[in-house]
Amino acid sequence: MNFDATPSRPEVKASAMLGPLLSTAIPIPWVAPELLPLLISIWVVLLGGSWVFGRWNLRAIDVGAELPASAFAWEAVPVDLRLRNHSQSWAARDLLVGHVLSSERVRRISGYRPRLGAGVETRLEPLLRVPRRGRHTQYRVEVSSSFPFGLLRWRRQFEIRVDLLGLPRLGELRQTERVLPDELQPDRQRPRGTWRPGEFFALQEWRPGLPQRQIAWKASARRGELLVRQNQFIQRPAMHVILHLGTAARRRNRFAFERSISLAATLVESLMRRRQPVRVTLVGSSVRSWRPRPGRDGLNQVLIALAEVEADSNAPARIPPGLLDGGAVVLVHSGGLDPAPHPHPKRSVLDARDQRRLRAYFREARAMPARTRILRRA
Repeated sequence: MNFDATPSRPEVKASAMLGPLLSTAIPIPWVAPELLPLLISIWVVLLGGSWVFGRWNLRAIDVGAELPASAFAWEAVPVDLRLRNHSQSWAARDLLVGHVLSSERVRRISGYRPRLGAGVETRLEPLLRVPRRGRHTQYRVEVSSSFPFGLLRWRRQFEIRVDLLGLPRLGELRQTERVLPDELQPDRQRPRGTWRPGEFFALQEWRPGLPQRQIAWKASARRGELLVRQNQFIQRPAMHVILHLGTAARRRNRFAFERSISLAATLVESLMRRRQPVRVTLVGSSVRSWRPRPGRDGLNQVLIALAEVEADSNAPARIPPGLLDGGAVVLVHSGGLDPAPHPHPKRSVLDARDQRRLRAYFREARAMPARTRILRRA
């Protein structure tokens, strides 16, 4: 922590100096020369008092904070911020509190306390916006005050070690049929009616001993033999989501890379919500592939893995052979492929640089949907 004395804003300085200025400047023509040192001493006391009492005002202030373990990027999360005055005889006044993650400049005001008594602790619950995806280990709190006269503003900064993981923000998929390959369109995979996804009725030959209630009379009449209708579960093929970690040389493609991660995370979340088996592969200088478990734990595993992914300049310009074969594939990239694979009935290629096309079926979210807020404490 450190102290920093800076002049206050001009309007604050003018209002604070207006009274002393009028009380000392107006009587000057009528004041005897021997009283001029008295007027000068008044100004010395004001400036010296601002310096001494302003520094003394913040000397016993201490700060503590508790942050959640994880949060989505750009999400505003509550912070348990504690402000305590350790002095037993001096009350701190005019306290303005600001906070920020990492090494950015403190610009967000989190609270104000006109007075904090001696030995008193107060709690603030400000909202902190996670600036970006990734792991954040530094949290800075700044306490400033212009006590006593508003001539100088003192600042005291506290650096707190934290471990907050910024998860990739989830957007909203619209017109899902434009994202999935042709073989995995919703109307081809879901049966009509009220059955769960993947459950169909199968017809088998009736055998003595089976109840007649299960006989499908219409199908039996068409076939000319007794048939029994039974439930049969058909395993849906796993969707293979491939995220290419390479980027083009242009700086603006950094935003396209972040957009590709958000798109891949949103796609996996949408598929897992529909109970679609998913396989995730990250292609960089090395290839990492896994099948997340169904449910919230599996989605958390994917989000945590994507939270710390960085662009890989050594990523191959072509997808390794075998990854695009054998099933339905959705390939997400941000320009690092040369050339990009062409769309196929079993393959869908999404380029994060083509923002105009993405707007047709993908919308980035600045505020997290209500269904995903439970993942914050994972």
